[in-house]
Amino acid sequence: DIKLNMISYLGFPISLPGGEPFGTICVLDNKENPYSIDAINLMEKMRDFIEIQLSLIEENRIQRQFASESLLRKILDNIPTAIACFTPLPEARTIYLNKHFIDRFGYTIKDIPTVDQWFALVYQDDHLTSRNQEWKVKFEQELRVHGRVESMESRVMSKEGSVFDVLISAIVFKDMILTSLVDITNRKQLENKLKESE
Repeated sequence: DIKLNMISYLGFPISLPGGEPFGTICVLDNKENPYSIDAINLMEKMRDFIEIQLSLIEENRIQRQFASESLLRKILDNIPTAIACFTPLPEARTIYLNKHFIDRFGYTIKDIPTVDQWFALVYQDDHLTSRNQEWKVKFEQELRVHGRVESMESRVMSKEGSVFDVLISAIVFKDMILTSLVDITNRKQLENKLKESE
């Protein structure tokens, strides 16, 4: 048996990206130790560093898993619909954009590393910005409650500044959120012309 002779203990729990417990980082002392503010701050920083590394490890695991599913990737790369895949909420980091998405909207993963960055870029003018937060809250609520988002109409701005009318839907798929954006700009323009003619 190992006897630690522990008198003083300073510890912080470590959590996985999803919030599940991973372990504890701690300091044990065989004498009374009040532990200074500097020591406590150092332990907190070490805890934060470990949790960041765990998050990166999980993100890399998901990316490797997705890359290994070559058939799924080939299918997504060749369908005529914009597809984006993200890690689960709340981080929602971008792990994949298909060719149609990049061609249509001009953004790459470097441009939109997270869903938050996507919202910041596509809702830039006054009209779009006014709907940004309300739409984002509704989108995330639907994902959390139902595990999917039925087609929701929205307007987004491309990297070059063009505005598109789109139908956005999403579903939680394995360890990621798969989102599709169907361009309905031409249909909306025809509808508007029809209303004007009437």
